[in-house]
Amino acid sequence: IVVLEADLIRMPDLKYPSTFGLIEWPSTTSSNIEVHIKEATVVVAKSVELNANVLSEKVSPHLKLIIYCADKQDTAASIDLDTCRRRRISVADWRKACANLECEHIMAMYFALRRRLLPTHTTVQNASALTDFRGISILLKSTSRDYGPVFPISCSGETMGIIGHDDAGEVLTLTKLARSLGMRVIRGSPKGIKSDGSSTTFKELFKTCTVVVVMRGDGEVPHPEAWTNNSGNTIGLKELRSMPKEAILISLAIGGPVNEKALFDALRNKWINGAAVDDIKRDSELVGESPLIGKASEGLNLITTPNVSRLGFLPPGSFGWLAKGVLEDWING
Repeated sequence: IVVLEADLIRMPDLKYPSTFGLIEWPSTTSSNIEVHIKEATVVVAKSVELNANVLSEKVSPHLKLIIYCADKQDTAASIDLDTCRRRRISVADWRKACANLECEHIMAMYFALRRRLLPTHTTVQNASALTDFRGISILLKSTSRDYGPVFPISCSGETMGIIGHDDAGEVLTLTKLARSLGMRVIRGSPKGIKSDGSSTTFKELFKTCTVVVVMRGDGEVPHPEAWTNNSGNTIGLKELRSMPKEAILISLAIGGPVNEKALFDALRNKWINGAAVDDIKRDSELVGESPLIGKASEGLNLITTPNVSRLGFLPPGSFGWLAKGVLEDWING
């Protein structure tokens, strides 16, 4: 087992029944990679390029597995996958090892929206007399479809609907995180409802879920003709108006699947409780810029972030544990 960038990937203790050797190089460059990789059966790397020459039988004759722990790079650009296929070298693609950060960003948005933290903060900062509990409590209340003005829903009372592809395990991670808080979680599926209740139609998802999350996926959200509108967006006024009044929408999808003008109208008219968008379109053809940015959006229960949901820091040891898990799965078949 050869770790090519031990300064970035700190491997935990490895204990396996079979004999193995572990070589950890602090760093590897193009000038010394051929020496570093020569004896490797398993390579663990984070950013170094593994081109066709490096992966050739001459340079790395024993190589059987590559564990690539990159958080940003595209593996296809860093590893010669054609050579791997020809030599039957397994590749564990961890280019999105920071996917957990995306789910944490979603949950941070969820709590801020559900507790109405931004509108409450702004009101408190601008108000001179919020001294009684009744006056303060009004800030937290939103309109429920069934119960009128209510305090924020507890996690145990939420149903989260997830739309989008599970590109790197984000949906599974988010599902586990939401369920650990007591939420019910269902997937939106163009194929309809499963008997176990784990998925439902898109139409039913918007109608019943109190939290709707549109995942980033691979940049494309499935959009059956039944809920595609004339604007070219997949989530428009029809879908937003069908949601419960207490519902919140969180969208991380690239490419603007949510109609921003429709979302602005839904928030302004209180058809939904709140919304968060991580991919704001600056070039909206409707008003010259996104209607979700600027003074018009002041006072809305709205969070906008500029495509930062996957940014964050993972200590070197985190990548080591990821690599250890992949290695154990590979050893066990």
